[in-house]
Amino acid sequence: MARKIEFDRDEALKKSMILFWEKGYENTSMQDLVTTLEINRFSIYNTYGDKKALFHQALEYYRTHVFEMLNQPLLNNEASGKKRLDYYLENFGKHISSTKGSLGCMIQASTLSEISREKEIRNEIAKAFNSLQAILQNTLQQAKEHGELNINCNVEAAAIHIICTLQGLIVLRKSQKDSNVVSSQIDFLRTAVKNW
Repeated sequence: MARKIEFDRDEALKKSMILFWEKGYENTSMQDLVTTLEINRFSIYNTYGDKKALFHQALEYYRTHVFEMLNQPLLNNEASGKKRLDYYLENFGKHISSTKGSLGCMIQASTLSEISREKEIRNEIAKAFNSLQAILQNTLQQAKEHGELNINCNVEAAAIHIICTLQGLIVLRKSQKDSNVVSSQIDFLRTAVKNW
């Protein structure tokens, strides 16, 4: 008869996500996980698999509970395309200026890590960025169709430009620890997008 698991799997996964987000895959040891999750190695292996398997689950948790939550303003079909985009940028600015914003982006950090050589991790990263690009393009296309956007605007290039700018701001926030610099750049981007 299998032993009953005496911990909250979802809560432990959330804790592992935060640990990996703060320290990165390479700098997180199994002992760090045992200490943070407050469960023994056997239970970690039995529930999640090895460190790499747990990291993959933690990255997926981050994508669905943090990354995709930031995209929610883009999915509000009650607002116009330009308004949704502005809400998204405003919300992103608030998030990145917060204390948690100084941690950067777990997906971005994973992209720059050795772990990104693993196929399932690459797929998770691609899923996040491809999804965001598609949502941004759809929002921009709707704005274009409703006359809110310059008819000559290339929505694919515009969506990628926004992603690249925001990813650059994440690096800036993480390196300088100064949320004021990031806030002013978000305001600049919001103004620029309004004039597209």
